[in-house]
Amino acid sequence: MVNESTKVVIYPLLCTALNGRLEAVDWVVLRIKAEMSLISQPDCSQTDPASRRAVLSRKEKELVTELGLIVSASQLICTAAVPTDCAEVACKLLLHVYQSLVAFTKYFSIRGSPAYRDARF
Repeated sequence: MVNESTKVVIYPLLCTALNGRLEAVDWVVLRIKAEMSLISQPDCSQTDPASRRAVLSRKEKELVTELGLIVSASQLICTAAVPTDCAEVACKLLLHVYQSLVAFTKYFSIRGSPAYRDARF
């Protein structure tokens, strides 16, 4: 149970757990960027580009779900009464959330529309 005496201990643990999930999301974003660039390349295996696109699409959907859950959880715990001792941890979590969202948005803007391919971020 979370109360005034335990929230100082639990809050940093929650933030650390969410940061760990965000690191996994960042890794997946990098991975799907690499996979997207490989789709246009000839493959040594017997898989065709359409099946690779389907797998990539599934990974993107899973990434959207995971990132949505992380953002929602981060928003909920950061709008709660943040203990004074945990303000720095909360700011670092929010910074990581925004950095992950930026990387995710850049990937989809580049992937989604040819008009954005020449844009510089």
